[in-house]
Amino acid sequence: MNFELLSPGRFIPAEHWQKLVPGISRVEVEIGPGDCKFIARAAARDPATLFIGLEQRTHRVMAFQKKRPSLPNLVIYHADGRWLMSHLFSPASFDAVHVYFPDPWWKKRHHNRRLFTEEFCQGLRGALKPSGRVYLISDVAAQFEDITARLSSHGLELEPWERDPDDP
Repeated sequence: MNFELLSPGRFIPAEHWQKLVPGISRVEVEIGPGDCKFIARAAARDPATLFIGLEQRTHRVMAFQKKRPSLPNLVIYHADGRWLMSHLFSPASFDAVHVYFPDPWWKKRHHNRRLFTEEFCQGLRGALKPSGRVYLISDVAAQFEDITARLSSHGLELEPWERDPDDP
């Protein structure tokens, strides 16, 4: 999908994902999948769910394309997940959104680059189904608290996470 052809307010319809991969029952998004290890494992474990990765860094997307596992329920887009979530995904499109170790952007002048802005949280609230879940892991306690407060102010709660003992 070429996201450049879309503009704010012209939503990607929720049914688009079922047309992309017929037979899926759920749609989950990972923003910033990096090396795509999590999302590829998740797609392999759950063939009834479409997993969408939104990665900004070109070299990460290209590296994934080279070693791409043949999983019909996994797509990775070279795209800004913050912008897409805020402007293009139609209401109630996703069952879950995963964000693992978001960049903390330490310098104050860079805080506007952080993922969890008010606009993003509002878009996230809209794009999630009413029973949708947000999964987040951060190793920066202060940032985690800020994100939790922002999500809570938009009516979103984080899903508690525990490490799967079968994961390396």
